Amino acid sequence: MALGSIKFQRARSLLNAGTLLVGLGAGFACRRADSTASGQLADAGDASPADAGSDSLSVSVADAENSIDEAGVSWTSVATAASCNLRWTGAWPATARKYRAWKPCGDGCSVAPSSLDSPRGVSIEDATGATFDGDGIIRIRSGIEPSGSIVEVLRMRDEWRFAAIRFESSCALLAATGGAPQLLPLTTDGHAYFAGVVSLAANSVDWMPAWATTKGSQLSNFLGTSFGITESTGDVLQLDSIKSSTFSILDRGPITSYVSYGRNQLVVYSGEVGSTFEEIRGSFQGATPQTLVSLSTTDCHAVALSDDKMVWIGTHGRNTQPRPV
Repeated sequence: MALGSIKFQRARSLLNAGTLLVGLGAGFACRRADSTASGQLADAGDASPADAGSDSLSVSVADAENSIDEAGVSWTSVATAASCNLRWTGAWPATARKYRAWKPCGDGCSVAPSSLDSPRGVSIEDATGATFDGDGIIRIRSGIEPSGSIVEVLRMRDEWRFAAIRFESSCALLAATGGAPQLLPLTTDGHAYFAGVVSLAANSVDWMPAWATTKGSQLSNFLGTSFGITESTGDVLQLDSIKSSTFSILDRGPITSYVSYGRNQLVVYSGEVGSTFEEIRGSFQGATPQTLVSLSTTDCHAVALSDDKMVWIGTHGRNTQPRPV
């Protein structure tokens, strides 16, 4: 579902590290006025909009072709995903850069339109974000004409764009990505997957060498040790690294996980155990998963991590559905 709005807020009362929660607004993006950086990101990413150059990120895919669009932005084709006409960029010439006009909206808050160019708005399900070294990093997808999408990974305080991709409707961006704005996962039919990971520190994008296929359909996806998904089969799958194209089974039942979240090589996921209760399970660096929480009276529809805490949201009653955080 595509709406023209995303709301951003730092949840300090829940997670000390200030994990960025992505919710809904009414045609606007919101941020806290105190979301300043700690200066620990890469030098190339610390440039302000006024002085930011047009240096490209590096791409680790052979046989790439370049094209320049009408705005003067250079896009590099990703040969492995040619069926989607997948292209990416890390370069925005000064003449092509656009920035949101932020206005005050109360104590510690500013507001701006969420979509700069697209009349089709910003997708709710595909939006995700987290804080890294005190900076709010977000991933948003907008519809572009005639039938494609553009996905941006950017820093909120100055809208520095680490990378962006464009692709046609023959592929879809995986929704339900918990807390991994640097993950760019695509699918063709819900059983074949291709992903890239943006390195915020090294100014690089690593892509899978080939498409990976699975038997079940994806329910959620995460960035733990590497790109991973939870499946309708009850399995939790993860690549050994982004340089792999074969999923390994991280966990096999007994739960079917509709939400998952990864941070610092830790991945947590929740789901039903039979018809009586739910569990939240976790795995660090691909080790044997452990049950972290058992819930007998609530449904866990959201789980999130900071650097040192986990938070989950339990719900009661009918007509509730899991949402990524």
